[in-house]
Order: sequence, then structure tokens, then C-alpha cells
Amino acid sequence: MKVGGNAAPFCPSWAGKLFGSKASDFGKTSHDTGTIRDLLANVYYPKGSHWTPEYEQPSLPVSDVKIISWNVDFMAPDAATRVSCILNHLQTAILTNDSQPSVLLLQELEYESFGAVLENSWVREHFAVVPPNTGYWSGSYGLATLVSRHIPIVKAQMLQFRQTRMGRAALFVDVLLQTTAANGEPGPPPQTIRIANTHLESLGEGEHVRPVQLSAIAAMLRQRGIHAGVVGGDMNTILPADQRIHVGAGLRDAGTDG
Repeated sequence: MKVGGNAAPFCPSWAGKLFGSKASDFGKTSHDTGTIRDLLANVYYPKGSHWTPEYEQPSLPVSDVKIISWNVDFMAPDAATRVSCILNHLQTAILTNDSQPSVLLLQELEYESFGAVLENSWVREHFAVVPPNTGYWSGSYGLATLVSRHIPIVKAQMLQFRQTRMGRAALFVDVLLQTTAANGEPGPPPQTIRIANTHLESLGEGEHVRPVQLSAIAAMLRQRGIHAGVVGGDMNTILPADQRIHVGAGLRDAGTDG
């Protein structure tokens, strides 16, 4: 998990169908580092038995969030069943308290396993899902971020990297967090925290691309209006040179730097 500090507002984009729909160009901007799209966060509406971006957000921000990252392996046999088992494990062994605000960063979902996420009863009851459909992926597999409904979402977007041969991208979800003072009393007004989910370029051939991709993410964590940011996911740090790419991006490693 890589952490950055320093700023931004939920810009809805396009709802579309749940599977295979091509993302529209509304809310789309191009930059030197790639293409950024505004996204919707969808929740399940049980009365209508469908997913919708229209839901009542919590009025009060939370003060802490648990972030979990998992590459679910799109090449594994029966990927949908595998993802269902992963979600069951998270529910029963890791996030046993449903009121615990949490964010799940998933990588390497493919169409069937994304469908398994949407069919999961625990996800339907407790999470908003970004992106709303697989049409935002540039290939046959991609990312999804699940945000606890306890957490107010300010904005969601995706950065499709310009420098990638594998269709890699980063998802960003901005959430409101309430800071607390040393005495436990509420601190300053709620702050916007940006949480990034990514899968950097794979294999040895991606050695020179991964630093560029991570630096692009770090730049978005420092945008105006963002109080602090964190990036998690599959960094593919497989080579000695990869062990310090976060330093070049101006990030700290939450595992070693605290």
C-alpha cells in the first residue's frame, strides 16, 4: 500500500448496462498520462432488483476505513466461484463486523467474476461498486472497487494509462473522512481522501512502464482538494528496481515507512 499526502468533488457519468456496455465519452478527458473518465458508484436496489447510482448517501463521515486489496487471478479455473469464495472469506473471517467501514480493491476480475461480485448478497447489502459495468475496462479483465455504504463517496473516476500494452488502469474513489483531535474530540471539518486501486504493468517488459504509471497515480493523489491519498493493488514489484519506484513517485510505503 502506497501513501501520498496533500486535493477535489461525485461527478456522475453514465449508468449503462451491467455487462459489456461500451463506456460513453461523457465525463472523459485526455491527459499526457492517459484518459480520465468520471464514474458512477452503483448500489443494489432490492425492491427493483437492479443496480442503480441513485441512493441515499450517509450524512455523516466516518473516522476510519479498513482497506483490503486482492488480485483474484483471472486465469484461475472457475474464476466466478473463486471470487465468491474470496468474498465469503472476507465476510466471515476479515470483515466480520458489517458496520466496519471498508474499501475492497479487486484486480484481475473478468466478466464472469465481476458478475459474481454483483450477485453476491453481502456485496448487494453493504457495498457500492465502481465501475458500474465492465464496459469501462479496456480488455477482458480489469479492476473494481467496493466501498462500504457507511462511507460518503465524493467522486469516482478511472485513469486509463497511455503507456500500457496490457490495458492497465487505476480506479480512484474520493471519500469523506472525519479527523479526530488528540483528545478524541472531532477535529477539523471532514476531509476528502482519495483511494486508488491499480494493477501496474506486468512482467519484466513492464519494468520501465511501472514507474511512469505509479507516478501518474501519485500526481492524482496530490490534486487540489485532496487532503491525502493511498494507492493499493497489484504493483508487480518483481524486480530489484521495482522496490523503490514509490520513492520516485513521492510516495511512502505503508508497510515499511509506517
